[in-house]
Amino acid sequence: MGFLRLNKQRVGDVSDELVGFTAEMKLQAEQDWQEERMRDKKLGASVPGYFYRRYRTRPLLTIHIVEPSDPKPDKVDDSGKPKKDKLKEMFSAAEIEPRSFVAISISFPNFDGFKTPVYYTLNKVALREAGLLEAEESNDDED
Repeated sequence: MGFLRLNKQRVGDVSDELVGFTAEMKLQAEQDWQEERMRDKKLGASVPGYFYRRYRTRPLLTIHIVEPSDPKPDKVDDSGKPKKDKLKEMFSAAEIEPRSFVAISISFPNFDGFKTPVYYTLNKVALREAGLLEAEESNDDED
């Protein structure tokens, strides 16, 4: 059986955190980020999503349509072939049903500082229907 590879760990983008922001909110977050960078030189130039989240006043729910595409080799050898031939084990976009998936992103304000892990529950029925999980044998007949 093949596998799917996701190219990122999130479905949204940092810019999604700006939905619902006023120009003043965005400017304040950017100015405060520059002050943070002055205190910690290791911080990057772009404002990360978690920092924008501090200025959010309401939760944000975004709905994304994800359409699989064929994998592309990252590295090739002198002959132009992938160095790691994992591509042949991966599903092609044509093999994936349905053709589109729905994914959601949720952003909550004032959620910084929590050290407890966040657990996600995946719906096994949907994973089986998408061909991403093998069907389990039913034990219902054993009474």
